[in-house]
Order: sequence, then structure tokens, then C-alpha cells
Amino acid sequence: MTTKFLLAVFLFIISNSIAQNKMELTLHDGSVLKGFGRIKLDERILFRTLKDADKEFYDYTTVKKLTMSIDGSKQHYEYKVVEGCGGVRCVQLLERVSEGKVNLYQDFVSSTMYVPNMAAGGGYGFAGSSSTLYYISRGGSDTVINLRAGNTYSNRFKKMANDYFKDCNDLIDKINSKYFDRYGIQSVVNYYNEDCN
Repeated sequence: MTTKFLLAVFLFIISNSIAQNKMELTLHDGSVLKGFGRIKLDERILFRTLKDADKEFYDYTTVKKLTMSIDGSKQHYEYKVVEGCGGVRCVQLLERVSEGKVNLYQDFVSSTMYVPNMAAGGGYGFAGSSSTLYYISRGGSDTVINLRAGNTYSNRFKKMANDYFKDCNDLIDKINSKYFDRYGIQSVVNYYNEDCN
């Protein structure tokens, strides 16, 4: 299992470093650039106007959002400031997964650690883990709140929801009664955007 996971991570990194997907960048001044590129691991954007053109690098200082076409489907990303952040990665490039009065974003995080392997008679091996972190913001805001894993049953989420969704009592009641799946944060946001006036 660990070997398969590491192989998958390795192939993802290699394909990400080679892939040149169709991209549309929207800059802070409102202008739009169309071309090809990829998102680097440091969240900068490698961009070319043509596949064989010189590469340029963009980041949050010039780009507001981007749309990337991968295998016929479009993924939407925006640079957002994480509320309450005081360290590195306060501005993050996040994938938008729900849009409306409230927007939901996600960031896929994976890590590999070098750990002792007691089962194999000693020595060391690799262990990998991955998770999805969710962020929420009001439509049009440049800041997001980190919802961590999006656990809708947690007291932290319920407290945030009481403030964020206070204009929709029906949704608050559903959250408090655990109507949604524990990690059904996207269903919560979609409900708010579609069923709350």
C-alpha cells in the first residue's frame, strides 16, 4: 500500500512538472491572458502564451484567479488571504469548488515522512498521508477562513456557522441536528447558496 501511494505521489509530481494545460489568467488590472501552463509546488504559475514560447512566472502579486482545462474539465483557482494567518503561506492559491453568496475552496495537501519500520526488522521506510483542507469566504472577499478538514460536526465549525449563516435559521438547525454528513461541507455551502434567501 505504501509503495503504491509513493508511486502515485511520484507520478503526480512528475506529471505536474511536465504538464502544460490550457490556462486563462485574470490579472489584478482585469486583463486576461490565454495560453498554457501549470501550477508549481510553490504555488507560482508557470505560463506560456504558446506551447513553445518562453516561460513566464506569475504569482499573487499580479494574478487574481486562473482557470485551467484538464482532460476537458475546467478547474478554477483564486489567490486568497487566509484570515488569522501569521506565518508563511498566508496567501494561498485555492481551488474553488462552490460559488455563490458563499464560496468554498479546497487545497490538497500531501506529505511523506521517513519513519522507522519495525515490521521489517528495523531500518527506515517512507509513510505518506494526504488530506483536503477547506476554506470559506463570502462571495467577492479576498480573505478566507480555514475550515481545516471541513468537519461539520465540530464545535469550531458550528460556532463559525452560527455567525456565517445567521441569516438562514433552517441551515443552522440542519447543522446542529447533524443533517449533513460529517465531512459534507460542500453540501452545507451549496444548501446556503441555493436554498437560503
